[in-house]
Amino acid sequence: MPRPDEPTGSAPMAGEHDQLRTLLRQATSDLRAPEVHVRPSGAVVVPLPTAAPHPSWRRRRVLHTAAAAAVGAAVATAAVLGAGRTSPTPGGARAAAPVAGPAVLDRLAESVQSLPAPTQRYAVQVEQQTEGGSSYRKATVVDRRTGDTWTYQQGDGVPTSLPMAPHFVPTEAQLQARYPTDRAELRKALVAQAVADTGTPGLSAQDLAVTQAIDTLWNPLVQPALRAALVSVIARSPGIAVDAQATDALGRRAIRITYVAASLHQRLSVYLDPATGDVLQTSQRSTSATSPAGMSHGSDVYLQQYWTNTPPTVDPLGH
Repeated sequence: MPRPDEPTGSAPMAGEHDQLRTLLRQATSDLRAPEVHVRPSGAVVVPLPTAAPHPSWRRRRVLHTAAAAAVGAAVATAAVLGAGRTSPTPGGARAAAPVAGPAVLDRLAESVQSLPAPTQRYAVQVEQQTEGGSSYRKATVVDRRTGDTWTYQQGDGVPTSLPMAPHFVPTEAQLQARYPTDRAELRKALVAQAVADTGTPGLSAQDLAVTQAIDTLWNPLVQPALRAALVSVIARSPGIAVDAQATDALGRRAIRITYVAASLHQRLSVYLDPATGDVLQTSQRSTSATSPAGMSHGSDVYLQQYWTNTPPTVDPLGH
């Protein structure tokens, strides 16, 4: 479907950063409002420090790094995300808990496939989005039938709302047609879609498949059969590390998947609800020597997620 234009008002940048920003916008122009996976959550909202927002309204972090790689932009060396949890050992010492294998994801896929599909029309998600030193709260509403998207924001220097974006994301029917549930065919479709999104076909197919699968997991219109297939693709991918005893930034139990996408210069972590497969948190850090300002790390913590039949006439953030 046609991509909407990037909203105006982004801060200008000079020299090579300006060139990089242009490419980033082209690579992510259809991602101004988040693709979200939503389900009711009783999580307590934890305020995070706020700072001036990044110039881009909405950037899918994996795609930013892919675009940067396409123009030879290097990204910063990062500390290892999410060190293993520790458990008591005799004598009072603490040792790292063992990392779970892909079998954990296979069990998760089986349980997710049996979940009922939501029937309400609108998906609502509230998240705390952090990019470098910038952090602000965002609420997104998506109409599953039309792909129309409403975005509300709360934080220093960001507008409280964005104009409604008609047909901004694929409808549920379009998404289901795009991605088959057969694992081998799904992997091919993920690579093809990642190349179409980024315009960088020279990147590793393995990296593109895994990162696209992770990105797609938090789309609200992903039904249980496809969600299970995405988890299964990740489970069968070399290089993933799985911790079944992790917790996210809010202390919620989670299955943490960590993956280093070498061709994208990126270390990714995604935290899944062990009961539903819902995405609780995503985090990324760059793994190279230098990085454009504000692009070395970021995270999204999903604070509240639900479905409703009520049209989005009220700001979920309570402005």
